[in-house]
Amino acid sequence: MTEAQAADFDSLFREIAGVPGPFPWQRALFRDIRDTVKGWPGAVDVPTGLGKTAVMTVWYVARRLGVKAPRRLVYVVDRRTVVDQATAEADKLKDWDQSSPDPLGLRVSTLRGQHIDNREWLSDPAAPAIIVGTVDMIGSRLLFEGYGVSRRMRPAHAGLLGCDTLLVLDESHLCPPFEALLRRIAEAAEDLGAPAPVPGPRLLTLSATGRDAAGGATLSLTNADRDHPEVKRRLTADKRLTIQDVGKEPELQKQLVDAARDLAQSHCKVLVFCDSRKMAEKIKADLDKTPGAAVGTRLLVGARRVAEREQDRVWLEAYGFLPEGTATGDGPAILVATSAGEVGVDIDADAMACDLVPFERMVQRLGRVNRRGGAGRAAPVRVFAAPRKGEKPEDARERLARLAAPLALLPVSEREPEARDASPGALDALKQRAGADKTIAATLARATTPPPLYPALTRAHVDAWAMTSLETHPGRALVQPWLRGWVSEEPQTTVAWRRHLPWPKEAEAPSKDDVKGWLEAAPVLLLETLEARTDALVDMMLARAKVLRALPEDQRWELSDPVGLILNQDGTLREALRLGRFAAAESDRRQKDELFGRLIGRRLILRADFGGLDEEGSLKAEASEPPIVADDAERSAALFDAPFLAGTHLPKDVSMADWREAFSLPLSSPEAEEPETLTVWVRRRAGDGRRTGDPAFSRHAQALDTHLDWAAQDARDLAERLGLAHQWVEVLETAARLHDLGKRREHWQTAMGAPREGRPYAKTTGGGMPGALAGYRHEFGSLVDVLQNPAGHPTLAALDEDRRDLVLHLVAAHHGYARPVITSFDPEWPPEEARKRAREAALRFARLHRRWGPWGLAWWETLLRAADWRASGRLDDPGREDA
Repeated sequence: MTEAQAADFDSLFREIAGVPGPFPWQRALFRDIRDTVKGWPGAVDVPTGLGKTAVMTVWYVARRLGVKAPRRLVYVVDRRTVVDQATAEADKLKDWDQSSPDPLGLRVSTLRGQHIDNREWLSDPAAPAIIVGTVDMIGSRLLFEGYGVSRRMRPAHAGLLGCDTLLVLDESHLCPPFEALLRRIAEAAEDLGAPAPVPGPRLLTLSATGRDAAGGATLSLTNADRDHPEVKRRLTADKRLTIQDVGKEPELQKQLVDAARDLAQSHCKVLVFCDSRKMAEKIKADLDKTPGAAVGTRLLVGARRVAEREQDRVWLEAYGFLPEGTATGDGPAILVATSAGEVGVDIDADAMACDLVPFERMVQRLGRVNRRGGAGRAAPVRVFAAPRKGEKPEDARERLARLAAPLALLPVSEREPEARDASPGALDALKQRAGADKTIAATLARATTPPPLYPALTRAHVDAWAMTSLETHPGRALVQPWLRGWVSEEPQTTVAWRRHLPWPKEAEAPSKDDVKGWLEAAPVLLLETLEARTDALVDMMLARAKVLRALPEDQRWELSDPVGLILNQDGTLREALRLGRFAAAESDRRQKDELFGRLIGRRLILRADFGGLDEEGSLKAEASEPPIVADDAERSAALFDAPFLAGTHLPKDVSMADWREAFSLPLSSPEAEEPETLTVWVRRRAGDGRRTGDPAFSRHAQALDTHLDWAAQDARDLAERLGLAHQWVEVLETAARLHDLGKRREHWQTAMGAPREGRPYAKTTGGGMPGALAGYRHEFGSLVDVLQNPAGHPTLAALDEDRRDLVLHLVAAHHGYARPVITSFDPEWPPEEARKRAREAALRFARLHRRWGPWGLAWWETLLRAADWRASGRLDDPGREDA
């Protein structure tokens, strides 16, 4: 790296980050990625609080300076709690980019918070993007099994996450199985697929615990870092740790409460960690009874609805727990947290009390107190070693001694002889000692949670997952063991609440097609979801059902009343629940066990007026008030900004110029005195990229020939911005010119409500009857037309066989079908001829899947889809000069 390049990097980094940096290790990371010989390291291992999240800034600056870095940075955080520092860092980069004289057009999407469901990162594969998500959200999408993603969209998610990406796994020690999965994907390009010109992924793991990366070089602190004034200040942040034995498990709660109250007398921000959610709730309740001076308290735990968890940040900012927040809360504050607060939240407390947990978690907890250091700031850390409930005394002694042993190796505090020095510098020194002393290394290993066993990733598994147009496949395994390993976790169910269900009043149950259409128009947002233990969910529902049946007669629920919908992970309907289902389960243990089994690993949508969700976003049988839900236009704004509206009428203050009808279902008989219809309206054009509903409908009708011309132009533009060679630019442009030919059918035009004047259209404004398509897929019609008349498409005929195969597949697969199957119905061709073409399409998928690999082929498909989306939105985009 030349002096000029170093100066440019330092200047841009300081301007963007707003700090005196960069730290020497951050500069070294830029030097490595700038060096085409050395390249990206495999891991960054630096203590907590020294700017690991700024890897995003290093990546962004590198791209601005012309370094050949992946276009997308995928930042994976294991914990699912408050919006993490990574999201704030990404937003800051986006704001800076937008205000710069030469913006790169940085996109930001989080698969867990306020940006959920924006398609910015999908809509333009050539634009730089940052995607933040959890292990489950990112991992399932990489393996073509995205939680909450329709089968049609799964290839798009997998293709853009698995190609041209820098996969950054934060706190990688928390999830060794997922790290191994990412490493396998990143390192096995030839086997699992990323041949030229498809750019493969890179993996960078981040950790603060001293665990070495499984592969590749590890970037750690150097003497230059330790001599840096700001690094030195944070490394020497004064943390004085004491350990106290607790005789019995019930005493732990009292000890933590007393310690928190005592620490709050002299410290403004006190953090209490405990390993049990129930204990955390009890501690919070006890602290709320604190007499005298007002003390602000907050509970930070998992198993809460995402929307309510996002509100925790407001409280943390108000009481100064977040470094960039402005404290407005009065008096001291106590935050009570479980493991949900150990990772992904940039908490900076003044003091801490906690129970004793494995060493890697203690390191994380210590990183949440006196995070920035500073003269005169000393943080007391009181650790209580307590036996578990029901644990044998001899087992408790062995476990606690093993967990306490690494802390006993820390040096004695110079300012408090009874305490240990738990500063980041002391922990870093202990890690260095462990590298040279096998005895110390063994002590740390015994106190660290052993990684779970996990399966190896094989091509056969990936092939089965990648056949996304097959609803079932005998070789398609659940992806969880590849993400988390074989662990004995409590069974989970994802639950959401909605005011309206697509359930006609006279119907025994909703139809699968109606549920599918409803969810396509109004998909369940991550903000709506709560991941709950299945047994706790069943208990809550049984208790709520009992309460609802005991209400006064004019409010009482009947056994026939609809309660909710059980969905498979792909969003298809599995079972419709009525209240009577719970009445049977109350008195029959077998029925309860059966209900429990049907909910494990699935998604549940409950009626909002069924209740069961308290104001904190937790399951609670006593919660009778309907929660705020995404499809309640009058109450949802406080928590949701959904890209859809739903109800029996459009709110008065909503303009139809901005919304269009995407789903409609009669809820009552047309002869009813007051007929009701459930309608979902979706945004005609969402500035943040969010679109739902049938993409064949648009705000403005679009002529087919015009759409094909625009799609070809956008495909060429995209391919050139990606730097593809001319031979591959031809592939995308040709596929775009052919992809919608099947819409010329009168069958399609009539079903989609196209005006008689000016046919054929590619996009209509609605008003037709999509059900009249009878299974016809226009992309299949496009494929058949091209194959039956090759002479009519000279551009395709001029391509070599390899590229021609790819074009034909892209035409068939641009809506997520033909992987490997697509409906073989075409009203203009004999059934046998249509079936023949469908079989050929399946075999073509198999050939290309082997040729390009799972992620490579999905990447190609997504490029065409992105061009199609861009062309479809031209008339709805007032910023386009050619619109």
